Amino acid sequence: MTATIDHHDLAATEPLLLPERPARIGPTSRRLLARLVVGLAVWFAVGSVLIAVGSTAWRAFGTSMIFPGAGFLYVAWPVLTLVTLVAVVIALVLWWGVSAHFAIPLVWRVDRIRTNEVILTRENPSAPDQPPLTRTLTLRGLWSVLVETGL
Repeated sequence: MTATIDHHDLAATEPLLLPERPARIGPTSRRLLARLVVGLAVWFAVGSVLIAVGSTAWRAFGTSMIFPGAGFLYVAWPVLTLVTLVAVVIALVLWWGVSAHFAIPLVWRVDRIRTNEVILTRENPSAPDQPPLTRTLTLRGLWSVLVETGL
């Protein structure tokens, strides 16, 4: 004589239990967060090395890598520090609040970096036969300010 156990009867009589220690996030999110943490650690390590062993200009740059605008404070330009902090706040508000709406069509990538300009390129995925759009950002004004100030 053989006996069989019907699993449907066991499930109906015992309560369904959740795992005791469920994963807080999925494997993809865990991998992306780990990559973010490693990237931030490298970023802060490079900034710290620049602060420790660099010249005045490199120390200012390293300080700004750790805290946006702090390099301007390091070289005694408090007005530019405040401008940077306001720009960071505006960027965060736009990133969190609006970016999902207006940034989707603005998928530009850096194509080339030259001495006084940056070339941006945007391909249209719906029309791959069309040539990509390009825009040039001129850095002459910023470059001349950096050269004049010695940074």
